[in-house]
Amino acid sequence: MVKSSPEGTTYARPESRGRFRPAPFGPEQMSQMTSPKDFNLLLDFAFGMADRGVPLSLVVVAPDRQGDDPSAAMQASLSRLEADLGNSTRRSDRITRREGGLFVALLVDCNRQGALVFSDRMLEAGSAFGLMSGLTLSCGIASFREGIKTPGDLEEAAKRAPEAARSLGGNRIEIAEG
Repeated sequence: MVKSSPEGTTYARPESRGRFRPAPFGPEQMSQMTSPKDFNLLLDFAFGMADRGVPLSLVVVAPDRQGDDPSAAMQASLSRLEADLGNSTRRSDRITRREGGLFVALLVDCNRQGALVFSDRMLEAGSAFGLMSGLTLSCGIASFREGIKTPGDLEEAAKRAPEAARSLGGNRIEIAEG
């Protein structure tokens, strides 16, 4: 609606008739899932902040069974898991899906202890999900520290940790060291 006044033309919001109608969002915005390209840009930016003292952690959530399984049931399970994980994050967290059924979470302003709490929540959500699908999860944590030179190094450290968790039986959290 347009109103004219001596000060100029103003625009008023249309009446909502007592109901709030949020702007429509696609599933990507609602579930906190981020495209791999955008995730990489955010990781590069966050890595620069971590180099200046802001805590930064990555958590890799991996199915204990192979995520490359082309079966429709496995892919449907991973899609449902994707929605559950995305809805379990803080607004500032970002998650992307990588090859092999891996999910990588970027936790800015989150130290190792916070990442452990986050991972525990992910395993809890995964346990509820696993009752329906038979799928269990393992998590790997890598936090920024001296000696990590690139964002790729941080992600590789985080990806190695769930592999170690799987070798110990799966359905657990491992923290990347060194």
